[in-house]
Amino acid sequence: MMAQTSLDGIKLNLMPATLMTAPGKATIAEQIVTSITPAASSNAVPDWMKRLQVAADANLSGNGWYLFADVNVAPCWVYGSLAGSQGPRLTTDDPFTIQGLSVKLEHDFGVAAIDYRGAYFNAGA
Repeated sequence: MMAQTSLDGIKLNLMPATLMTAPGKATIAEQIVTSITPAASSNAVPDWMKRLQVAADANLSGNGWYLFADVNVAPCWVYGSLAGSQGPRLTTDDPFTIQGLSVKLEHDFGVAAIDYRGAYFNAGA
């Protein structure tokens, strides 16, 4: 991940901040980043791995895993609302002809991928 380059060919030196796995691998991922005192120094967990936050997503399956850089350093996605829409809109209707209340909630929200350099995927073993 640190070897990713900018459009100008400059090395970005991105440090991973989040490790994302499938739910079935979340415990293993947490064990990997846990600070432990190993019996042999060759088994020590590197400091950068201890700082990783583990996340799991039910949409993932298998042994594959993702590394993501800090979103403030190298964002991969951008999100926002439709121009003029600051948040969800709630509309109610209380018709005279029926007992009850109709409620409608609308939220104009979008997400788009903007750059792949802040992420890394490994298919796993």
